[in-house]
Amino acid sequence: MPALLSRHNLVRTRDLDEARSRIADVFCPHQLAVTRRGARLDTVHNGRKRGAVGLNYLRYGTEVRITPGTMDTFYLVQIPLAGTATVQVGRDEVASTVATASVTSPTLATDMIWSDHCEQLLVYLSRDAVGDYARDVLGDTSGRAVRFAPHLDLTDPAVKSWLRLVNWLRDDIDDGADISGSPIISSQLETMVIGGLFDIQANTVALPRRRERTPSTRCVDVARQAMEADPGHPWTAPELARVAHVSVRSLQEAFARDLQSTPMAVLRSIRLDAAHRALSMSDPGETTVSETALQWGFSHFGRFSALYRATYGESPSQTLARC
Repeated sequence: MPALLSRHNLVRTRDLDEARSRIADVFCPHQLAVTRRGARLDTVHNGRKRGAVGLNYLRYGTEVRITPGTMDTFYLVQIPLAGTATVQVGRDEVASTVATASVTSPTLATDMIWSDHCEQLLVYLSRDAVGDYARDVLGDTSGRAVRFAPHLDLTDPAVKSWLRLVNWLRDDIDDGADISGSPIISSQLETMVIGGLFDIQANTVALPRRRERTPSTRCVDVARQAMEADPGHPWTAPELARVAHVSVRSLQEAFARDLQSTPMAVLRSIRLDAAHRALSMSDPGETTVSETALQWGFSHFGRFSALYRATYGESPSQTLARC
């Protein structure tokens, strides 16, 4: 199949030492060996990182053994696009095919054999970002690195839904649209990809057993003031919860009780108002509706226009044209 992420080639080589060294620069030091005498590599590695999440396409062109040991600083979801792989993660062995992906965890030793025609889409997740999500969103205070079950069933409907998100991000990078490169959108996507993996894959995080006390109205005021002071900041629910000194769950409950809304819906309203003010004061010859939408975190222009019209009774382009 054609190589994915071809706009972002990192390595193309037949040299074993170069392949090992260059790929180690992106991931971690590892051993790399061709398993059959006389076979030659045809390595292609393409990749792009968005904050704590990275997407990589990798093939070696012949059967290889890859031994990174513990990966220490990152998780890796390895999704075969063609061929097969045998992936040892700790004591578990994953027979990875186009129907079964593997998930490595940073504290578990990993050893792999990729078949002749193996091509994989690799989803890189920063250990720090996964740990932050476990602590801030799920309330895990153990301090231990999260471990995910190593077998990921790609035929499961929930997993397919998560893959659609991953593939949307890949398509955006591949097409050069770069909407996902916006700081606001990149931060939201990072949370969605990491949070989605927690939702679809068994892991070692234990949720709190008792509910927290009813959150105070003050946390709503603090979070809202922070959003209004800097609507262009790539706010996430965990960050707003830290600002308000409550858990994400408490913040969401407080917004639902006091505003009959969610933190992200309120943020969207604040950004919509900021976009409206910007369009009202902009020169049509120097800016566009799409540029303004992206500036304030709206990547789907059709939805932005519909929401804008429903709120202000006219299209964004009509507002801009009056300036």
